[in-house]
Amino acid sequence: MRDFVRGHAVLPRGELAGELAEVDQALVPAENVVGVVQFHIPYFGYLVQFVNTANGTLLFVVVPAVLLVVNELWNFRTALTDDGDSDTATEND
Repeated sequence: MRDFVRGHAVLPRGELAGELAEVDQALVPAENVVGVVQFHIPYFGYLVQFVNTANGTLLFVVVPAVLLVVNELWNFRTALTDDGDSDTATEND
């Protein structure tokens, strides 16, 4: 089965779906094709779709943000307690 370009998408011959059915139906000559696929990441679209859901946003945005805030608060608390301990240690020496 040979691929050809319709509009902006490379499709197997005869397949159109959704918005692509409304695209100009003329074939684009090969010399007018500007870009080509260099590589692809298998199943990456599934990850993108998941991130666009409520659970995905929670997992990939909210949870890391909360962990970052907790980590910074912990570092701030540790820095405050270390400063107090180092002053008493130098006075005892």
